[in-house]
Amino acid sequence: MPYGNHLAARVPHMSMVVYPCIILLLMRLHLLLLYLITGNIMAANAQALADFDNILSRIGFNQPQRDAIMDMSGCRNVAMIGLLTATQITKLCKRIASCPINPVEITTVQEQLLLGLRYWVANKQRLQQSIVAEKFTMITALNQAQIMRQEAEDDARMDKEIVAKAPDKFKSGSTWKIFAEALETYLSQLLGSG
Repeated sequence: MPYGNHLAARVPHMSMVVYPCIILLLMRLHLLLLYLITGNIMAANAQALADFDNILSRIGFNQPQRDAIMDMSGCRNVAMIGLLTATQITKLCKRIASCPINPVEITTVQEQLLLGLRYWVANKQRLQQSIVAEKFTMITALNQAQIMRQEAEDDARMDKEIVAKAPDKFKSGSTWKIFAEALETYLSQLLGSG
């Protein structure tokens, strides 16, 4: 037997002892990290839910209303309300009020405040700004609801405005030529028109 081989027969190979220990250590470290990460995620989710609850409280919703909004909308944080459309918010409020088990009344003003919250969140998301729950107050809700209402009125007014109608002289080419020459002559006689 060559020198040193007789020891190898009695002592297990180094890799057979060390590698399983390293693997076991890595597995325990992985479990510890997983526990810390999920613990942090769960804490962050709990904080986000508490922030959402606090915002709803600040804008005038009582506890049963807040619970109903969070349960029936599925929103677990403030940012999720931005995923809903204004129509979905309105339907949500009607569903909460007409729920067969424990219906909760949500007033029209509260619905508008909730729509204001949605409008604020959607604008923050569109502009890629951070959503800081503490910055949303009753005053912010009222302002956002007012801006949202004014935009809706402006859009409705724009749809109703009549497009300018061309005068009859513009409709036929022969009268347009006469009108254009007369306008050009008139404008050339005005001071400062060069």
